[in-house]
Formats: sequence, structure tokens, C-alpha cells
Amino acid sequence: MEIIGLREHDDMDMSDNDREVREPERGKKKLVNDNDGLVPPQSMELVLHILGGFGIDKDDEDEDGASLKRRHYCTCVTHWMEPDKGYYTREAQAAWNNPRWNQLYCIPIIENIPGDYGFLYVEVARLYSETDPGTSSGTVIVGRAKVPLPREPYKEVKDWFDLARPNGDGHMCFAGEIFLGMTLRERKYMSQE
Repeated sequence: MEIIGLREHDDMDMSDNDREVREPERGKKKLVNDNDGLVPPQSMELVLHILGGFGIDKDDEDEDGASLKRRHYCTCVTHWMEPDKGYYTREAQAAWNNPRWNQLYCIPIIENIPGDYGFLYVEVARLYSETDPGTSSGTVIVGRAKVPLPREPYKEVKDWFDLARPNGDGHMCFAGEIFLGMTLRERKYMSQE
């Protein structure tokens, strides 16, 4: 089964065990009962909106606060259920250290998230770096954040989250902020027939 694209939750007159799915060929709707094994019970998804960043690579500014160069950035988001799978944004060119991505993702999760695992891990990478040593790809991680997942379904959380990176003495230092919007909701499925 596949996830239906980003759609708002439908308030339909159905039993708690039924969910709406679509047949992709004909676009017709049909109901599938959770108990028939096609839809796992209590499955949820996180709608993640990666909006932008602020103050990234702040140490590379001149006295006026302007960036010395236009930089290219992207983000990668991972979570504990699929640690090897990353959700990557497209590249954003940024002057003044404030990239804008404005991208949406649906990330499948389970409803009862254990306390130690209820986080997203966000990395912001600078691309095409010619001055940073030790990178063959030219990609440098400029900040990381551990972001708690929202606990209440259908309530949007929008906030700035601090990014951190290691400094030379093994401690973490502030590396800017990333603006995220998150909503927890029931997963939307499509039949593969």
C-alpha cells in the first residue's frame, strides 16, 4: 500500500475501524476495514513542513552581518523507524545565511511512540564547499537538531529549533535555527490493485 499524498483529514461518517482509500486506476473511493489486515491499526503519519533557516554559518559573516558568499544548503531528516532512509529537501541558495525550502513530507510512524524514540533528527548541509577540508563530495554538515515529535494529533506545531555543531574542543556550539511545522494525523492509504 502507498500513502495518499498530502490531504487534510476527512471528517466522514465512518466507524472507527474504517479508513478511506483510493483505487489509483479509476480514482474511485472504497472503504477498507482495519480488521481485514489491509490497514494496520493505529498507524499515523507526521506531516512535516520544512520552511527555512536563520543564522546558518553565522561565523562566516562580515561586520555588517551580510554573508560573504551566497551559499547552497539542503536538509536531511531521519527518524527512528527508518534510520537508513532520509527525507531530503531540494537545494536552496541563500544569502545572509537564511535559506528557504518550503517543502512538505509525510513520514509514517506509529501512534504510541516510546519516549526515547519520539524525535526527528534534522541535519542542514552546505553544498559545493570548496574551502572545507576533508570532504570529497563538497558537502559539509553545518548544524544538527533533535526535534521532539508532537504528541497531540491534528494540532499543528510550528516553531524554530536550534541547530548545533561540534566546535574545536569537542563541545557543541550554536549553529543557527531551522523553522519546522509538524502535524500528527492518521495515515492515508491507497490500494495497489
